Amino acid sequence: MATVMPSGTGAAGLATRAARLAMIAVWCCGIAQGALEGLFSPPVPAYLLALLVVLAGAIVLTHRSDEPLRGVRAWAVPAATLAATVLMLSVLHEAGETWVIYFASYLVALQIGRGNPMIGGIGLGAQIALILGWGSLTGQTAAGMVDMLSIPIMSGVLGVIWRLTLRSIVARERAHRSEAAESARKAAAARAAAAQYRRELGAIAAEVQQVLERVRDADELDEDFLTELTMREGTIRDRIRSPRLHHPALADAAADARLRGVRVAVLGSHVPDAPRISDRTAAQVAAVLDGIADGSVVISSGARSIDALSIVIDDGEAHRRIEMSVR
Repeated sequence: MATVMPSGTGAAGLATRAARLAMIAVWCCGIAQGALEGLFSPPVPAYLLALLVVLAGAIVLTHRSDEPLRGVRAWAVPAATLAATVLMLSVLHEAGETWVIYFASYLVALQIGRGNPMIGGIGLGAQIALILGWGSLTGQTAAGMVDMLSIPIMSGVLGVIWRLTLRSIVARERAHRSEAAESARKAAAARAAAAQYRRELGAIAAEVQQVLERVRDADELDEDFLTELTMREGTIRDRIRSPRLHHPALADAAADARLRGVRVAVLGSHVPDAPRISDRTAAQVAAVLDGIADGSVVISSGARSIDALSIVIDDGEAHRRIEMSVR
């Protein structure tokens, strides 16, 4: 199925060299049958012309374009069917099995399968109407008419079934491929997220390792070192809790503010595909932090909109809020 779906289904497999050769082979079998039945002794002009007409119809039907027939080609197939049927009816005296009429019905039935259901259906309906009209005018027997009409009717039914079945197969295959593509996309996103998570953990581990080694090797924990530890802990906490607001400029400014005694909290909601803080916004937030000497600062994004960033400053004397965009 994987090799069939990319091409060939637009014309139900009829726009291929193999399909054309198969139609010509069937036509040659009809020629052989006519020769065995003596239909060429003597040759009947109408019969010979009907054979050439259905051959032309078969060649048009198998036009090498992976789509339903368009324009003149689409109407040429039922025209060939009707012309061949009229030519054969002009030389028939009794209703019964007639190979050329059968082959002519194959053309419009296959055209239904190829994707021209309306035009093929019109051609088949017109052929059946011609046969019924001829039978009524010439007083043919019911048994003979059944023999003559059975193959055209069955061909039309099979053409409709072929078209519906092919559409169902193509729809299921496309749905399967869509599901597979979605699954592959999710797997790729999961792998990328896992790789990003490992990189973040690696960077955090490297920073923590340095601090832990200094704690291990320190003779005593003085006030400056405890302040630095508080700063490092805050930086790591921000990076883990609010990764989309992590930016070197903002992290450095927050670290400096913490060393000055400012309480800094960075809060960014975890929203899939949410925008990360831009260089411009990070620089603006860093500038705000550089101007604060005491108190507390809360930097948050996502409470009202994932694109909005809010800075709430309380320096003990005043309380103010600054709004800007994350992007």
